[in-house]
Amino acid sequence: MARHGRSGGLTFELVPDDDADGPGPVLALAAPDPTPPSIPPSMLTTAVRRALGWLRSRSRPQLVAGGVVLALAVGAAGAAAVLRDREREATLRAAPGGVADLSQPIHERWSSTIGGEEAGAGLWPIAALGDVVVLAETRGDLDGPPSLAARDGRESRTVLHGLDLDTGAERWQAPLDAEASCGTGPGDLGQSRLTIGRVTQVVCVVGAGQDATVAVVDADGQVTTRVPDGLDEHTTLLPGPRGTLVRVRQLGDPPEGVELVVDTAMGWRLNHEFQPPDVQVSAEDALTGEARWDTRIEADVVDEGSNWWSCTTWDGAGEPRFDGRTVAASTADQGMRLWMCGVDVVLTASGRVAHQHPVGEASFAGMLMVSALTDGGLGISVSADGGWDGRTSSTVVVGDDGGEVMRLPGGVLDPWATDGTGGVVVGGEGAQGAGVIVMRDATSLIGVGADGAQRWAVPDRPRSEGALVRAAGVMLLAGGSGEMWAVDLGTGETRWTAPLPGVPGSGGTWGYARGAWTDGTVAVLRTPGAADGAEPTAWTAYDLRTGAVVWRLDGADADALVPSQSECAAVAGRLLCSDGSTLVRVA
Repeated sequence: MARHGRSGGLTFELVPDDDADGPGPVLALAAPDPTPPSIPPSMLTTAVRRALGWLRSRSRPQLVAGGVVLALAVGAAGAAAVLRDREREATLRAAPGGVADLSQPIHERWSSTIGGEEAGAGLWPIAALGDVVVLAETRGDLDGPPSLAARDGRESRTVLHGLDLDTGAERWQAPLDAEASCGTGPGDLGQSRLTIGRVTQVVCVVGAGQDATVAVVDADGQVTTRVPDGLDEHTTLLPGPRGTLVRVRQLGDPPEGVELVVDTAMGWRLNHEFQPPDVQVSAEDALTGEARWDTRIEADVVDEGSNWWSCTTWDGAGEPRFDGRTVAASTADQGMRLWMCGVDVVLTASGRVAHQHPVGEASFAGMLMVSALTDGGLGISVSADGGWDGRTSSTVVVGDDGGEVMRLPGGVLDPWATDGTGGVVVGGEGAQGAGVIVMRDATSLIGVGADGAQRWAVPDRPRSEGALVRAAGVMLLAGGSGEMWAVDLGTGETRWTAPLPGVPGSGGTWGYARGAWTDGTVAVLRTPGAADGAEPTAWTAYDLRTGAVVWRLDGADADALVPSQSECAAVAGRLLCSDGSTLVRVA
C-alpha cells in the first residue's frame, strides 16, 4: 500500500504472504535529487550481484520487494554513469587543448566581427571567465580607425569584449583608458598549447611607467581600477601568475658610458663590461595591493661577449641602442621567466627562484628552455650543445615551492593537447598520479612515473621532434621521417602510425602541425606546419585507438571556414579561431 511520506515522496509498505520468511522491507522513495549520487562502481556491482542472488531464493511477494530493490540499484548505477560522464567532460574542458566534441567535421557555430575597421592590433581571445570568452582589441581611438589616430597623434586604447561562448553574443564591453597588457597569454614559457585558460578575473596593466594603473575585470565585465603606490622610473608592472600583479624594480641606475658598437663577427657588441643593479621582484593582490611575495635577484656582470639583447631597445630605423631599463617576461600559472639587463631568471608562482641562468659568455654554452608543463610544474632544461631539441640535456621538474620534484635525463615531450588523463600531476606536494611523463634522450623514448622511476624505454625511431596529443592512453608524436605515431603510455609500444608531412629536422612540432586538439576519442590536427599564412591548411580527425581517419576538411572548404592565417585555440571546451578581425567558433 502506498501513502505520502514526510519527505514529500511515497512510502510503500510491502506486506508479504503468511508463508513469507519475515516482514518485508519498507522503502521510502523521496523526491529525486537533481544531482546524481557519487557511488563507486565496485559498490554498484556488488549491490546488483547480491540483489540478483536474493531474488533467486525468494518467493513471489518477496520478489515484488526485490524488484524495487533491483530497480533502485540499476537506477543508481545509471545515475553514477551519468555522473562519471559529467566528470569526464568537466576534466576534458579544463584540460589543455580539450574540446567537448570533435567527432564530426568542424563547422561554424557562430562568428563575430566586433570592432570592425576600428580594430588595430587585432581581436584575440585572452581568457575565459566562466562561460564568457574575453577578447582584447586595440584601437587607435574609440571614434576612428588607428591610422587616423596615429596621424593625429592620438594614443591607442585597449577595449575588452566579453562574448558568450555558446552563442557569440556580446555580453559586455570594457574600454580601458590606454593601451593595456592583459593576462598571461596562451603561448608563454616556451609552450604554445593553443589553449586559452579559465580564470576568475582578468588583470590588465593600463599604460606604462609611472602613470600605469591596474584594471581588474570580472565575469560581468565590471572593471575595478587601482593606482599602485610607489611607482617610479625604476619600476615596471606586469600581469603575474594566477591573477596577481607583479612589480619589477631595479635597485639603482644603469651604468653610464655603456653603448653598442658595430662588430664584424657579431653584428654588434657592448663596448665594455659592467655590473647592472640588482632587481626586486614582488607580487601583490591585483585588487587590493596586499603583498603575496617578495624576491631579490642579484644581477650578473654583463661582459663584452654577453647576450646583449636584454639590455637593448630598437629605434625606428631598426638599429639597436643600449637601454639598461628593459624588462621582458613570459608568464603562466606555474610561474614566470624574467629577462632584464644582467638577469635571466625563472620564478615559480610562489616567488621562489627555480633557476638563474648566466648572462655573460657562459650563457652561450647552454641554451635555457623553460616550459609550463601540461599537468603542472615547470620543466627547466639547459641544452649542453646549445641546441633547441632538448635531447642532450637533463630536465629538472620543479613544483610551486621551487623545489626539485624530479630530475630527468632528457627532454620532456609535453603535448599541445590532452584529455586530462595519463599524465603525472605536479604541484606543491610533489608529483602524483598513475600516469607517466614521456621524455627522450639521444637514443630512447622513456616513460617515467610520479616516483621518478622508469616505467619503460623504447628506441626513439623514427626520431621524435615533439608531442601533439596525449589522450585515451596514448601519446601522439611527430617525427623527422614525416610520420605521426601513437605510443602506448603504459608500455611504450607503438600502436599505429600515420603519414604527417612536415619539415624534416624542424626541431619541434611546429614543423608538422599548426594545431592539435582532442575530445578524448579523436585527435584533430591542423596541417601543414610552418605555414607562411598563404598556404591553405587542412583539418584531419584521427581515431586515437586505430589511427583511422574519422573525417577531413581541406581545400577551399577549409579555407572558407578558417582562413589559413587564422590562429585557433581551445577555450573551455570550445574551439575558436581568429584572423585578427573575425572570431569564429567551429566546435
